Amino acid sequence: MESFGFVGGRLQRLDAENESAAVFAEVTWHFLEDWSVTAGARYTEDDRTFNRSQILSNVLDPSGVAVFAPQLQANLLCPDPANDHALTLTPMVDSFFGVSGPMNCEGKADFQKVTPRVIFSYDASDTVMLYGGWSKGYSSGGFNQDVRSRPFDPEISDNWEFGMKSTWADSRLLLNLTGFLNDYENQQITVGRTVNNQPTADLINAQKAELWGIEGEIEFIPADGWMLMATFGWIDGEYDEFSIRDESSDPITGAPIITERDLSDTTVARNADFTFSVSGAYTHYFDGGGDITGQIGWSHRGRTYNTLNTVDSSRQDDFGLMDARITWVMPNGNTSLSLWGRNLTDEEYYVSAIDLSGGLSPSDPQFIEGVGVATGTNTKYWGEPQRYGLELRHTFD
Repeated sequence: MESFGFVGGRLQRLDAENESAAVFAEVTWHFLEDWSVTAGARYTEDDRTFNRSQILSNVLDPSGVAVFAPQLQANLLCPDPANDHALTLTPMVDSFFGVSGPMNCEGKADFQKVTPRVIFSYDASDTVMLYGGWSKGYSSGGFNQDVRSRPFDPEISDNWEFGMKSTWADSRLLLNLTGFLNDYENQQITVGRTVNNQPTADLINAQKAELWGIEGEIEFIPADGWMLMATFGWIDGEYDEFSIRDESSDPITGAPIITERDLSDTTVARNADFTFSVSGAYTHYFDGGGDITGQIGWSHRGRTYNTLNTVDSSRQDDFGLMDARITWVMPNGNTSLSLWGRNLTDEEYYVSAIDLSGGLSPSDPQFIEGVGVATGTNTKYWGEPQRYGLELRHTFD
């Protein structure tokens, strides 16, 4: 990945290279008539390289600094590698800009992890299967693309899962239930932040966190041609340890200013704590071939937040969406015509946001305490409005 950008007096060049390789194996053993165990392991190796170059012209940079000294530019550019033993930073001359001095920083990190899993299953009957298991989860570390190119650590988790898969009433009713507990080390969280007085979407680590919840799925065929479906999910959690280092810079010397914050009391489930959906479909089959299917569904999503501190300015209240589709499959079996509608109630909602207002006015002295001058921006990415469409498909044999 390569990108360029020019904002105010700052010209930036970003180059990233990610390589990943993995091998895995799995085996299932039926050690008793109704019991089986599945065991496996995966080895993953990730190599991350991130290069950030910049030059600051003799005008005010967006951070409010007039820059001449190369070392000052380097202080604004290069992160402190002390917090990550796997990170190597190499200041160098950037010939691309034709400027001498440490104008370029390159970060390299290598990560390896073995992630095993074990699942036991029990066939309680011909139509009911109970299961439970444990697995190790892994997500690679890497680098942010903010003004400090800060690294983030790999996410490691112990995942416990218990559940049931079943069919009832002569296979007309399907019922699946799952309960889970995820114990995280260095959970990766993407949030909107202010770094060096500039807005950015930053990926940070929460040192120790737990998430737990339940999920369910129901399908019911009340009569030929009919299908009723429902899903639900609930999630909650807590932080056992969560501290971050906010970094800003001295406007005169460019020296970094570090502020430690304890966020262990913040809400873990910033995403929707409760979701559910219901839908129904009916298919009519024609004697001469082909069929027509009509379906309608409603999905509900609980409240979400887009900041660590769950301030009201980042809150999206719970909302629901209604979708519908009717499809005619023609007698040849290869051609279909569909009329569809999404968000039929024209609900206004946003799917994500970068909220740097902190729920306060930019003039408030407590605004993003310890980080620096606040931007006061709140960028929302809105969901689709009410939409309709007509779709024609043909499959060639």
